[in-house]
Amino acid sequence: MKRYYGFAFLLSILILGGALASIGVYWGGPYTVLASDSFAQFSNFHAAFNNFLHGKQGALFTTHASLGINFLSLYSYYLGGFFTFLVVFFKNFDIPNALYLITLLKFGAMGLSAYFYIDKTFKLNRNIKLGLALCYPFCGFIIAHLELIMWLDCFIYLPLIIYAIDKSRFKLLFGLFILAIFSNFYFAYMIMIFATLYYLLKCKINWRYFFVLIGSALASSVFLLPVVLDIKNNGEKFSGFKRLLHEDAGPLDIIIKNTVGGFDTTKYHSLTFFYAGLFVFILLVYYFVNKKINLHEKITSGILIGGLIISFYFEPLNLLWQGMHEPIMFLSRFTFLWSFLVIMLAARALEDPDYLMLAKISGILFLIFGLVYLFVHKKYLNIGNESVTLIFLALFGVLCFFFYKKEINEKIFPLLILLVIVSELSVNALGAVNGIKQEWVFSGIGAYTNERASIGRLVDKTKNDELYHLENLDPISANDCFNFGYSGISMFSSIRNRHSSDLLNKFGYKSKGTNLNIRYKNNTILADALFNIKYNIDNKPINKSGFKLTKHKAPVALDGTPDKWKLYENENALGAANLVDESVLKTKIIANDNIMNQQNLLNAMAQTNYNYFSFEKLQNQKVTSVAKNTEKNNVMNLKAFNKTTPMTLSYDYTTTPNVQNYLSLFFTNGDIADTDVTIEVYRPDGTPESETNPIIKGTYEADVDGQYFDLGTTSQPETYKIIINFNGAKKLSVINPQILKLNTESLAYAAKRVEKLSVKIKNGFEIKTNNKNNKLLFTTIPDDGNFTAKIDGKKVKITPYQNALLAVKVPAGKHTIRFTYLPKGLEIGAIISSATLGIFILMRKKL
Repeated sequence: MKRYYGFAFLLSILILGGALASIGVYWGGPYTVLASDSFAQFSNFHAAFNNFLHGKQGALFTTHASLGINFLSLYSYYLGGFFTFLVVFFKNFDIPNALYLITLLKFGAMGLSAYFYIDKTFKLNRNIKLGLALCYPFCGFIIAHLELIMWLDCFIYLPLIIYAIDKSRFKLLFGLFILAIFSNFYFAYMIMIFATLYYLLKCKINWRYFFVLIGSALASSVFLLPVVLDIKNNGEKFSGFKRLLHEDAGPLDIIIKNTVGGFDTTKYHSLTFFYAGLFVFILLVYYFVNKKINLHEKITSGILIGGLIISFYFEPLNLLWQGMHEPIMFLSRFTFLWSFLVIMLAARALEDPDYLMLAKISGILFLIFGLVYLFVHKKYLNIGNESVTLIFLALFGVLCFFFYKKEINEKIFPLLILLVIVSELSVNALGAVNGIKQEWVFSGIGAYTNERASIGRLVDKTKNDELYHLENLDPISANDCFNFGYSGISMFSSIRNRHSSDLLNKFGYKSKGTNLNIRYKNNTILADALFNIKYNIDNKPINKSGFKLTKHKAPVALDGTPDKWKLYENENALGAANLVDESVLKTKIIANDNIMNQQNLLNAMAQTNYNYFSFEKLQNQKVTSVAKNTEKNNVMNLKAFNKTTPMTLSYDYTTTPNVQNYLSLFFTNGDIADTDVTIEVYRPDGTPESETNPIIKGTYEADVDGQYFDLGTTSQPETYKIIINFNGAKKLSVINPQILKLNTESLAYAAKRVEKLSVKIKNGFEIKTNNKNNKLLFTTIPDDGNFTAKIDGKKVKITPYQNALLAVKVPAGKHTIRFTYLPKGLEIGAIISSATLGIFILMRKKL
């Protein structure tokens, strides 16, 4: 009956909605669905897409992300899918509610597509079909990763793809493959591998399938080819094999992770999320002992399910499923394929039921689960979820036994099974959302909204038709620039321009390793000048030379309290484009010396020869709360008593007038990734207040933020005490802290010289010049190989600075320069897609 399709959709929404509501996550509630990467990444990326839909940024490239990135690539991984377009009905202020609604709708769609597949494929009672269908969206892997919204679309298409294969609906399959690729090419890759293996094992070989498989990939070329080329251009490489067997996999994982609510972690060292519902697990065992299912079918199913099991344990196969790219947490991402496959086999097993056998299997599993809890792996189990698991196993066994004995009516039995399944899935969903809450935290709505209006009003005051850069010193997240629509430095994204991020790292804006993160925090005002940081926003006064408080203020916050947010303009910021001497291209980059790189580039641009920086030793060192302290080659090796007691260093220092002072902290080894650094500066004038009220206080992440903590500037010599706390580290190695001094007068003079060379970059990357001599147009626009440049309508060669920033040589005279962005492969991809679609239309009658 058609209403069961509605039940599948609505019950999926109600189960998830109820679980989330139990922890305060609901429409307009105190908490949001923004957990883990959802707060910093997905909410901001959806806001950026909303900006695009409202004409506030381009579709192919955006400057509103770490100077600028390929927005098409970002869309392809984070934003693909039909439901994403719903953000158009929301303001960016209300994105948490938008993501909450979209998440519910995607779970509803998963339940609907699973019910459609089961209904059209298996001869079962409708209530049983509904129960099995609901097991799919609430299987262990999907519910444990519910906040990773960009993955959910492909889960919707998987049941429909298998249905199309089973029914030889090749035209439908062609469209579904394309939809999956456009939704998320990464998970589409896994689905297409699984679908091909399933087809080869379950169906007769037919050229039509491979025509559709290859054709759908080719038809997606307009989207897929530019993304692949962008990923390749940005240095992504296949991961190598570190070991043969997965280091955390154990022989009893399938039992352990089939307990109800058995959430351990989605970070590293997690067990695979095998859970797909206890009734499904009972039926899976029954499938392979059911004599009514022919041996050939069992063998082909066994090969497929065995291949997946081996892949969980055998690391080369594990990586192969994931595109030969080792996951950063959220491991074994192909596990959703296991869940769907076992649900599929469970439905097939129930077409030839033996309820006495099902009751016996329930009893055997009851004993196995109980013994596993008693003797092994208590680390991942607790009495609560183990007891609930045993209760539900017993319920399924009792129901099957009494139905076999005809003690339960034929019409009542399926309803009772459905009721128990829904109850079990609801309990498991509660366990999952509480696990996510404990591990990742569902952000409170205030964390997203409280400061948004104030920051947004100040950002809007800066906007015009020229390219400029802005940074918030107390950001909501690392990706604020996407949301508010300004160009900054900070970004946290798997899609990034690694060339520009690596260059910025060499100039002190920290971006290590694969450049997944880049941060503005803790760098010098000279770097601010070089990269056109024209504005700073902060909720407290700042003491940065050259940054002047503007008249633009937000006098009253939304709650009626005085608004502390202020906008500062940097009078030393160089232009986003400058006509400099061509010798700038020859400026050398010195490895591991970011301040010399800053100095050399500014001198080259200004044609000066200043030493802007000097170091000064700190005085009166004291080391406390440290179990061990050794020093070798100017490196302090510290060992804490424990990770909960901060290690503390304290020093005295005296300022030099008219210089910007920084505390330089550089870590060489130890628990850097776990370390938060808190710095407090006191003016020791002998009063009680001076010893308890720091005049400067800041906290930052040692592994993510930069090296130079800003201590401000003074007009006359002042003596201060500085206290440094290392929180969360068991051991650390740090170069002896020093004071870095930056000559602000020299910086201001050099900036004035370059100011005469600045030209404006208008919307559409148009620049007008009028230079007496041949010059180099040096910009802060990241180059990723997809730009073309024209001078007065004629194409010219781009000569990028360090293969990272756009630069072109400009002859003397008046000129109009325009940069145009077109991702490589887009035009060829469009041709391939059009040709493939044309062939498909001609061949459609044969499909």
